[in-house]
Amino acid sequence: MGIIQKDALRTTIVSYIGMLLGYVNKVLLLVIFLSPEEVGLVNLILPLGLLFAQFANLGSINSTWKFFPYLNNPEKKHYGFLTLNVLITLGGVLIFSLLYIVFNENIAAYFEDRSSRFVDYYYWVLPVGIFIVTFKLLENYLRALYKNVFPVIANDFIFRVVNTIVLVLYALGWYDFDTLVMLICISYVVPALLLIAYMIHLNEWHINPKLISIPKKFQRIILVFSMYSYMNTLAAILVVSLDSVMIAGMIGLEELAAYAIVLYLIRALMIPYTSITRVSSPIVAQHWKDRDMDKMSELYKRVSSVTLFIGLFLFLGTWVSIDEIFSLLPKEYAIGIPVFLLLMIGRILDMYMGLNGTILVTSKKYKFDIIFTGSLIVVVYVLNLLFIPEWGISGAALSTTIAYFMYNILRLFFVWKWYKIHPFKLSQAKVIALFAIVMALLLWIDLDLGNKWINMSVNSVIVVLGFPVVLYVTKIEPEIVQYVDKVLGVLKLKLGKKG
Repeated sequence: MGIIQKDALRTTIVSYIGMLLGYVNKVLLLVIFLSPEEVGLVNLILPLGLLFAQFANLGSINSTWKFFPYLNNPEKKHYGFLTLNVLITLGGVLIFSLLYIVFNENIAAYFEDRSSRFVDYYYWVLPVGIFIVTFKLLENYLRALYKNVFPVIANDFIFRVVNTIVLVLYALGWYDFDTLVMLICISYVVPALLLIAYMIHLNEWHINPKLISIPKKFQRIILVFSMYSYMNTLAAILVVSLDSVMIAGMIGLEELAAYAIVLYLIRALMIPYTSITRVSSPIVAQHWKDRDMDKMSELYKRVSSVTLFIGLFLFLGTWVSIDEIFSLLPKEYAIGIPVFLLLMIGRILDMYMGLNGTILVTSKKYKFDIIFTGSLIVVVYVLNLLFIPEWGISGAALSTTIAYFMYNILRLFFVWKWYKIHPFKLSQAKVIALFAIVMALLLWIDLDLGNKWINMSVNSVIVVLGFPVVLYVTKIEPEIVQYVDKVLGVLKLKLGKKG
């Protein structure tokens, strides 16, 4: 896992710097200078843009790291694989842009009662979606080239610097809210343009239909896979976006604002996991190419052990100070506390079993994943219809957690049935037991030292000493010890070079 540690560490560091910037603009500036309705509006355009991007890519994103190992030939410009994917994506953008325009009255009518203000900004979803799908396509292509760090810099750092500047200028009164929304939407082009410039710098920007020299039979295989993976990956985006869309349509933008803040907090906690899976995906594809199931099984267990620890540790450190964290926000956002609990339960499960999806969709059985995807979409939609009217945004969170549970259990079972590999190790049960002991201890102590900052600091110290330090010293889970040692080794090497 050497390359995973190195790139995951780099991307994690950059992502956390970007997360701090994101906290400044997404949480502080938005909450301070915008009403909850305006916060909800800004955070409705993004999931709709994500949905558009997912529909418009037509499966080209996942086909990149699935087939690139077979087409990796710099001298032949990778047989025009980038051009083929760009053409597929361009076709998807044209098709779904037309559909979005044709059905504008039907889509807008869904939001008119509870989130009528969105209708005035309806068409801004298109540029956001187009810029996102462009970035995602190029990001996955660079991942296949093992160029993982710069896309994170572009999206998690530079993009958020731009957004922070836009919000600060709005706070200074340079322009009105309409202009603010316009500039936020246009800013999504920045990461895409940066990746294009970076690929030109790497001499990897090969866009010319004449370059496509992939055999026709292999092109058909790619297109068939793209079609199935297109349906499959809709699930991941729908789970992220459908909640926000349905909350806006069934309750309103103010409740969506609280939900969006919780989603941002959870997204920040998942940065290390995202960094690991980002660099693991092309390695899984390489193992399939090499038909090396022993290494695949080893990778599966190692990644699951590390991501389980990361998920439990970050949840523990956040939950013990959740009241203090939400006390920093206006009181109307406190309804997000139970949402955080419910969503994190589902996310921890997804983090632990997350590699099963990558293994499945890059295998020869990828067509079967459409069954799981269809089930997930139906479950999320039906449960949202039942739970949101009853319990509001907590109902949306509950439906998402149930869907994550079902989705991952199905994938886990079939990966084991077909390939006889699984993520389980006895040592992981010991990690969970230690987590439960530390959590029970902190809830029993229930510190109240008279100052929220002191409470948060002391809780954090107890969490660190009681969970990761104990795990490292006792070596309960060897994979975590090895991972920490390698990360520390990379840090020492970098610091030594600087010295």
